[in-house]
Amino acid sequence: MTSSFFASDGAQDAVAASEHLAAVDIKMGITLPPEVFARTTADLRDLVVLRNFLVHHFLEQHDLGTLGGCLTAQRVLMDSLERVGQAHSDLCSWAEGMSQAREAMARYLQTGEFQGLISKRASKT
Repeated sequence: MTSSFFASDGAQDAVAASEHLAAVDIKMGITLPPEVFARTTADLRDLVVLRNFLVHHFLEQHDLGTLGGCLTAQRVLMDSLERVGQAHSDLCSWAEGMSQAREAMARYLQTGEFQGLISKRASKT
Protein backbone atom coordinates (compact mmCIF):
# COMPACT_ATOMS: atom_id res chain seq x y z
CA MET A 1 0.00 0.00 0.00
CA THR A 2 2.74 2.46 0.87
CA SER A 3 4.44 2.01 -2.47
CA SER A 4 1.30 2.47 -4.58
CA PHE A 5 -0.92 4.82 -2.59
CA PHE A 6 1.42 6.94 -0.48
CA ALA A 7 4.64 8.68 -1.38
CA SER A 8 7.16 10.64 0.59
CA ASP A 9 7.89 14.25 -0.41
CA GLY A 10 10.47 14.35 -3.17
CA ALA A 11 9.66 10.91 -4.56
CA GLN A 12 9.39 11.17 -8.33
CA ASP A 13 7.73 8.74 -10.71
CA ALA A 14 9.41 8.44 -14.07
CA VAL A 15 6.90 7.99 -16.87
CA ALA A 16 8.36 6.44 -20.00
CA ALA A 17 6.55 7.49 -23.16
CA SER A 18 6.86 5.98 -26.58
CA GLU A 19 8.10 8.30 -29.32
CA HIS A 20 5.27 7.16 -31.59
CA LEU A 21 2.36 7.23 -29.17
CA ALA A 22 0.71 10.21 -27.54
CA ALA A 23 -0.66 9.34 -24.12
CA VAL A 24 -1.86 10.89 -20.92
CA ASP A 25 -0.96 9.15 -17.69
CA ILE A 26 -2.71 10.28 -14.54
CA LYS A 27 -1.71 8.81 -11.20
CA MET A 28 -3.25 9.85 -7.93
CA GLY A 29 -1.81 9.33 -4.50
CA ILE A 30 -1.13 11.05 -1.23
CA THR A 31 2.22 12.76 -0.77
CA LEU A 32 3.27 13.01 2.85
CA PRO A 33 6.16 14.78 4.55
CA PRO A 34 8.97 12.25 5.22
CA GLU A 35 8.28 12.01 8.97
CA VAL A 36 4.54 11.45 8.44
CA PHE A 37 5.26 8.90 5.69
CA ALA A 38 7.62 7.02 8.03
CA ARG A 39 5.06 7.08 10.87
CA THR A 40 2.23 5.95 8.55
CA THR A 41 4.37 3.13 7.16
CA ALA A 42 5.29 2.03 10.69
CA ASP A 43 1.63 2.19 11.80
CA LEU A 44 0.54 0.01 8.86
CA ARG A 45 3.36 -2.43 9.58
CA ASP A 46 2.22 -2.57 13.23
CA LEU A 47 -1.31 -3.43 12.08
CA VAL A 48 0.06 -6.39 10.13
CA VAL A 49 2.00 -7.51 13.21
CA LEU A 50 -1.18 -7.17 15.33
CA ARG A 51 -3.15 -9.20 12.81
CA ASN A 52 -0.52 -11.93 12.77
CA PHE A 53 -0.46 -12.04 16.58
CA LEU A 54 -4.24 -12.28 16.82
CA VAL A 55 -4.49 -14.97 14.16
CA HIS A 56 -1.45 -17.08 15.00
CA HIS A 57 -0.43 -16.50 18.63
CA PHE A 58 -3.36 -15.13 20.64
CA LEU A 59 -4.45 -18.46 22.08
CA GLU A 60 -0.85 -19.38 22.93
CA GLN A 61 -0.46 -16.16 24.93
CA HIS A 62 -3.72 -16.26 26.89
CA ASP A 63 -5.03 -18.90 29.28
CA LEU A 64 -8.71 -18.91 28.44
CA GLY A 65 -9.31 -21.63 31.03
CA THR A 66 -9.12 -19.12 33.89
CA LEU A 67 -11.07 -16.01 34.72
CA GLY A 68 -7.90 -13.94 34.95
CA GLY A 69 -6.71 -15.22 31.59
CA CYS A 70 -10.07 -14.41 29.99
CA LEU A 71 -10.08 -10.90 31.46
CA THR A 72 -6.56 -10.26 30.19
CA ALA A 73 -7.49 -11.63 26.77
CA GLN A 74 -10.58 -9.43 26.73
CA ARG A 75 -8.49 -6.31 27.46
CA VAL A 76 -6.07 -7.21 24.65
CA LEU A 77 -8.97 -7.72 22.25
CA MET A 78 -10.62 -4.45 23.26
CA ASP A 79 -7.34 -2.56 22.80
CA SER A 80 -6.88 -4.26 19.43
CA LEU A 81 -10.41 -3.38 18.39
CA GLU A 82 -9.79 0.27 19.27
CA ARG A 83 -6.54 0.28 17.26
CA VAL A 84 -8.18 -1.35 14.24
CA GLY A 85 -11.15 1.03 14.49
CA GLN A 86 -8.84 4.05 14.38
CA ALA A 87 -6.95 2.63 11.40
CA HIS A 88 -10.26 1.92 9.63
CA SER A 89 -11.38 5.50 10.25
CA ASP A 90 -8.10 6.82 8.83
CA LEU A 91 -8.37 4.60 5.74
CA CYS A 92 -11.98 5.67 5.14
CA SER A 93 -10.95 9.31 5.41
CA TRP A 94 -8.12 8.82 2.88
CA ALA A 95 -10.43 6.89 0.54
CA GLU A 96 -13.05 9.66 0.73
CA GLY A 97 -10.41 12.29 -0.08
CA MET A 98 -9.20 10.25 -3.05
CA SER A 99 -12.77 9.82 -4.28
CA GLN A 100 -13.38 13.56 -4.10
CA ALA A 101 -10.10 14.22 -5.95
CA ARG A 102 -11.08 11.73 -8.71
CA GLU A 103 -14.45 13.42 -9.11
CA ALA A 104 -12.83 16.86 -9.33
CA MET A 105 -10.32 15.56 -11.90
CA ALA A 106 -13.09 13.99 -13.97
CA ARG A 107 -14.96 17.30 -14.01
CA TYR A 108 -11.79 19.18 -15.04
CA LEU A 109 -11.01 16.71 -17.83
CA GLN A 110 -14.37 17.57 -19.39
CA THR A 111 -13.79 21.34 -19.41
CA GLY A 112 -12.93 23.41 -22.46
CA GLU A 113 -9.78 24.58 -20.69
CA PHE A 114 -8.39 21.05 -20.49
CA GLN A 115 -9.53 20.18 -24.00
CA GLY A 116 -7.70 23.29 -25.24
CA LEU A 117 -4.48 22.20 -23.49
CA ILE A 118 -4.68 18.79 -25.13
CA SER A 119 -5.37 20.33 -28.55
CA LYS A 120 -2.37 22.70 -28.19
CA ARG A 121 -0.04 19.85 -27.22
CA ALA A 122 -1.30 17.64 -30.02
CA SER A 123 -0.79 20.36 -32.62
CA LYS A 124 2.85 20.91 -31.48
CA THR A 125 3.83 17.27 -32.09
